[in-house]
Amino acid sequence: MLSPAGDASDDGDPFLGLAITLAVTIALVVSAVVVATAGGHGGQTATSSTMATSTTGAPAPPTTSLRPPAPIGVSVVWADDGSAEIRGTVQSEDQFEAIVAASGAAFGEDNVEADRLLVDDSGGVNADERIGVFVSIIDRMPSRLTEGVALLQDRRLTLTGTLAPGFGDDVFDDLLETATDAGLATGTDLAAPVELAAYERTIEVGDAEIVVGGTVSSSDDAAALIAALEQLGLGGVVNELEITTVSPTDGSVTLIGELGDAEAEALRALVADAMVRDQLVVVSAEEEAIDQLNELFSLEPILFDTGQATIRDESASTLDRAAEILVEVEGAAVSIAGHTDSQGDAEANLVLSEDRAEAVLQALVERGVDPGSVIAEGFGESRPIDDNTTDEGRQANRRIEFRLLGA
Repeated sequence: MLSPAGDASDDGDPFLGLAITLAVTIALVVSAVVVATAGGHGGQTATSSTMATSTTGAPAPPTTSLRPPAPIGVSVVWADDGSAEIRGTVQSEDQFEAIVAASGAAFGEDNVEADRLLVDDSGGVNADERIGVFVSIIDRMPSRLTEGVALLQDRRLTLTGTLAPGFGDDVFDDLLETATDAGLATGTDLAAPVELAAYERTIEVGDAEIVVGGTVSSSDDAAALIAALEQLGLGGVVNELEITTVSPTDGSVTLIGELGDAEAEALRALVADAMVRDQLVVVSAEEEAIDQLNELFSLEPILFDTGQATIRDESASTLDRAAEILVEVEGAAVSIAGHTDSQGDAEANLVLSEDRAEAVLQALVERGVDPGSVIAEGFGESRPIDDNTTDEGRQANRRIEFRLLGA
């Protein structure tokens, strides 16, 4: 007997039970696969590679996680020798150029090394405002610190170094406040000025140059000293000065060399504010005149006709200048000495040297030199200054020399 329709009996429909069992089995298998897949990623959600399916059956675009912002990390290391190095990473060429330009203006373009500063423009929060604060710090470093490091790390600005004399640790406070307004955490470690030794400067006068060395308190002081030395007209100035932050009155200046009275007085006046160690050899105006005459006649020898005491016309300008020098030291007793090479008879050479010295004396007297202040002497071949076996040596030995009588 059949059971009424819709009424479940204990025996039930065998096909219905089989369908239910199959559905449960499939569900369990699918759940196991999902769990296994999740376990394979260590428990992290893999959003970057999951492909969803739309209601239309077409695959949806893959979802990706956001890339972290490009890091900002840049430092300027300024050493007490004046060199500066920039390192780190910035976001753009504009930021790169701003930092390099500020460092070049602050420390000198030739003193800045920027090879280790890189640009990463891959994205992230714009850091232009933070870079602007960093540039302001760089601008102030040379005038406030003797050495130091400025470091910008993402949203933290750190400044360390040694304060220059006369500055306290509050000299960057306004910039640090600006940094705080820009969302930066700040920190400083500024040491008190180092006690520096007094400067020791040397000015050495040579034949054609002045060498100035040692230390000076600033680049402006160095430039002023170099300009003043150049105005003395004693030759080129070789600058070997080093810049320190000591007071220009704390130290000594050593003067070395040989100068005339006027030049020595002018040089001493340049360093009157300091303690002077004066090692100058002061040459009298008369001695200086003799030096000038001998230098003149060495560069522009008096030309005579061969074997004669007749002065050639080409030497007129040399004699004009020699007369001017002697007139300036009127009253000085001066010897005009003639010398020859060793060719020919020694007695004849002695006479020739005397005649030539006398010819020069007369030419100078004609140009205004007091005849009572000069004498003529001849030494022939007895006082050579070079080798008489060569043409060059013999030419050097044929000469007119001046000396100060009584010196």
